[in-house]
Amino acid sequence: MIINRATRQILSKTNHINPTPSVTNAAEKASTTQSFVQKELQRQKNKTTDDSVSTTSLNTFKFAPTKQVRSFFTSALLASGVAVTATGASSGEKEEEESALYSLSPLDNAGKPYPLSQLKGKMILFVNVACKCGLTNSNYKELVELHKQYGDKVTILAFPCNQFGGQEPGSNEEIANYVKSKFGAEFQIMDKIEVNGPRTSPVYKYLKEQSGDDSDITWNFGKFLVNSQGQVVRRYSPKDSPKSIEKDIQFLMGQSKL
Repeated sequence: MIINRATRQILSKTNHINPTPSVTNAAEKASTTQSFVQKELQRQKNKTTDDSVSTTSLNTFKFAPTKQVRSFFTSALLASGVAVTATGASSGEKEEEESALYSLSPLDNAGKPYPLSQLKGKMILFVNVACKCGLTNSNYKELVELHKQYGDKVTILAFPCNQFGGQEPGSNEEIANYVKSKFGAEFQIMDKIEVNGPRTSPVYKYLKEQSGDDSDITWNFGKFLVNSQGQVVRRYSPKDSPKSIEKDIQFLMGQSKL
């Protein structure tokens, strides 16, 4: 992720937050971090406001921090145990981002449009998958477990991709039959796509742009977690197991065990 100067300054400050001796548990630490973030957003708003702006204008002033700043704050809150359901964007910007995601209709495994608008109100975990990768067994097993435990709150969308070592050579039907018979996968298997290059799927273009890191997907089983408002919360590397994402899902659900 490209971090601008303002974000680096905030990061430096958050790295030096020293809770008072009265902060003795994770819930209070999370509250301390959340309070700091709110104060820092207000400080940026005040700095952005010109001295010549009238009092009336200040009352209607809307502050929307940059995408990179919002992404940093979201990660900081998740790491601190705060359930994040929005990333600080103004209401107008939030609606725009939601409509951008929910206007997309990738194809499912049968080649039929799958409108993402039907997933409003649910979290989505996007994964680029392959059947012949060294990561296949562990990732599919853990994805199946996540689906069993959180399927009513989180929709897993698995996008087959053959761009990494030619490790997803099968047809859509062959892929679906294999993962269902071998792993018992009942989550949604999508149409085979490309996630890098000129033929990148519009879904993956959106995910990379909105995550604050638009670099190429590096290998099979990269992941993106989207919250129930359609906002990209975090991008994960192929080395991040599905199981490791469970804590972020719990935080977003407000079910963290503090």
